[in-house]
Amino acid sequence: MVGDRELAARYDYGAEAYDELYGQEQVEKYEVGLRLLPPRGRVIDVGCGTGLLLEYMASTGLMSDVEELVCVDISGSMLSLASRRISALCPERCAAIIANAEALPFRDATFDVAYSFSVVNLLEYPAAAVAEIARVSRSSLVTLVPRVSDYRPGGWRRAGMAGKDEAYVRP
Repeated sequence: MVGDRELAARYDYGAEAYDELYGQEQVEKYEVGLRLLPPRGRVIDVGCGTGLLLEYMASTGLMSDVEELVCVDISGSMLSLASRRISALCPERCAAIIANAEALPFRDATFDVAYSFSVVNLLEYPAAAVAEIARVSRSSLVTLVPRVSDYRPGGWRRAGMAGKDEAYVRP
């Protein structure tokens, strides 16, 4: 696990190549995760990266039940790429915000659904991020790579595998 600045710097550096390197892997996780917890109402994507989840949801018709989508990331470069997708796919009901997953700038239960794919296990304080995701949403799904982290979110239901990640759902 690394600190915020180092994590942001890593993703800033690799932002342009991210989709090519990890895009298909992320789509496989989305396919599983969004079946476990379908998007609806106000949605937040914590650790949105380049906005691949937004693109997947738009291309599969899953934005139809979404009133608003907020994309959050700590990397300015990744968020810049996500903003391009927002401009092209849903400029009126989507937003990109730079923020730390361990201290989200939203009130309790602001979102109906929260997603965080392959982010929590990268953080210095995964339990804080999971608590924040739970705090800002009514229902949540997080995935984490079991080989990278021994952290498991207490009080969340293990819902299976999403690609190489374990998927956890609350409630």
